[in-house]
Amino acid sequence: VLAIVFLLFLLINKGFSQIPHFRQHPLSIENAEQLELNCLTQTPDGVLWLGSNRGLIRYNGLQMQLFATQSPVTALFANAKRGLWLGCENGQIASFSRNQITLWQPEEGLPKAKITGFAEDTSGSFWFSTYGEGAYCHDGTHLYNFNTDDNLTGNDIYAIAKNTQGQILLATDNGISFCQFKQGKKTVLKESTTDKLPDLI
Repeated sequence: VLAIVFLLFLLINKGFSQIPHFRQHPLSIENAEQLELNCLTQTPDGVLWLGSNRGLIRYNGLQMQLFATQSPVTALFANAKRGLWLGCENGQIASFSRNQITLWQPEEGLPKAKITGFAEDTSGSFWFSTYGEGAYCHDGTHLYNFNTDDNLTGNDIYAIAKNTQGQILLATDNGISFCQFKQGKKTVLKESTTDKLPDLI
């Protein structure tokens, strides 16, 4: 009997040790109750960045600092090579460095639709998705648009990611598009419920 009680105690104790611990961090920004947070990322130096309806927020674990933008920040991207990038509801894209937001102005112009995410493929091309205009790929020289005319499952893209094969995945209400851009050639493959997806959304 004692052995059973001891085993039960160990199991219960082990179960409690698996419960995650959450700690609230109040937003220490003026009029914080009016903030709406849209996205989050972390730079290699450990700093957290939040995209909000009022702009970009930097949080170092102790203090928060707001950098205002003209339009709500709806997407963030950070890596050691490119630094920190932000996409906005009005289609603007900017980089952040030395406490300054600098608008990106590619020769082809930027979309007028909400930026929903960023990714980088294995060749180093910079991708971003939109809600309304499909996705875009910048190969370091030019900006190329991918949309339903190129076989995308939809132009309203909710999420973007890179898979282990180096393809860019775009998630829509009509399934997933697998995209590549190599030597000036677009390749788009689709996956839907007729393949492996449990549903289209």
